[in-house]
Amino acid sequence: MSSTRIPLTHRLNLAISLSTATMLASVLVSDAGYAQVLYTVEELTAFNGPVNEAYDISPDGQAVGRVLDPFLVAKATSWERGVVTNLGTNGEARGISSNGLIAGSIGSLGQIWTNGVPTALNVLPNHIGTRGWDVNSGGLVAGWSVNNVGDPTAATWLNGVVTALDVNHSWAFRINDAGQIVGRRDVSTGREARLWHNGTGVTLEHFGNNYASATNITPRGIITGGACQPVGPPGVCQPREVIWLGPDHDLQVLPMFPSALLEALWNANDRGVFVGEYAFDIDGATLRALIWRWPDFEPIDLNTLIAPESGWILQSAQSINHDGTIAGYGIRPGLSGRRAFLLQPINTADVTDDAVVNVADLLAVISAWGQCADAIPCPADLSGDGMVNVVDLLELISQWG
Repeated sequence: MSSTRIPLTHRLNLAISLSTATMLASVLVSDAGYAQVLYTVEELTAFNGPVNEAYDISPDGQAVGRVLDPFLVAKATSWERGVVTNLGTNGEARGISSNGLIAGSIGSLGQIWTNGVPTALNVLPNHIGTRGWDVNSGGLVAGWSVNNVGDPTAATWLNGVVTALDVNHSWAFRINDAGQIVGRRDVSTGREARLWHNGTGVTLEHFGNNYASATNITPRGIITGGACQPVGPPGVCQPREVIWLGPDHDLQVLPMFPSALLEALWNANDRGVFVGEYAFDIDGATLRALIWRWPDFEPIDLNTLIAPESGWILQSAQSINHDGTIAGYGIRPGLSGRRAFLLQPINTADVTDDAVVNVADLLAVISAWGQCADAIPCPADLSGDGMVNVVDLLELISQWG
């Protein structure tokens, strides 16, 4: 993700020194307690269809996904500030870059959309189809090419050139602006979570059962996914949601939602908010959207963070941008099928997640002042430039209350 830096002269004119900010924090009084409602819900509708699903969201809030029209024909779709765009029939839009490029598929071929115009992603030799799953701001598309028996090979596309990333039975799911790509491959010894960069692929750390998959990578390199953790007798393991942090991609297990039988971790941002879903049954009939937050990672049902009178049952949180806006899908009583949604945080500068911007958030910004560590959550970096500085402090003050 790219960001615009305020010129140094402007920052100096506006700057508040750390010592002054600390003094300010010591005299300000916060009388606000914890507020459960942290998000408002916006429905993303399109084409009078019974099924609308949002899969990804850009830094400026443009969402992409899939809609089934009244005749149950799939349409690749984008939503931007109330404008709905049909990107192609018999298609889906799966990923969007920081500058609005879109990746997805129409029919049997993957696509990259530039200003709404699709370009097909060509196949690898002796293959018959492709899938585009994500794209970065440089136009590098990640996805896979499919042979005549349906076996995928992870691949990238740039300016019409397709390049295989790995062996057969591999998938590339997400890419960031640094060109880091994550996904998985199935080999004779099991399933491996993979990271590819600059033509080199590595297998991410797992629990020894060789069963893992990576689902997303943030702009600064935080990786999300799942792995199977050993339990009981040898050879028995339990699927767990995991993240890989830091320059060495250290594995960390996220806590499970109490009594959940199924969980999935789909996406995260660099401020340390992780989103996905859980269910109490194997079939997913009780599917609910889920959120974890750095550093304690307590799993929270997103339905408890919206107004009860909204009428929504949020089923899956698919993606989150740096400001904390979440795209996904759910159901609404009285309406058929899945409905796409955007969850807007009440305060984007609410570092402490208590629904107000106050002295606690100010102290959090001051304590985190300086460069953010590589591939480690940095909640106080409000601007997304990899640093906590006066730009973030001024943004926090502008949202005070």
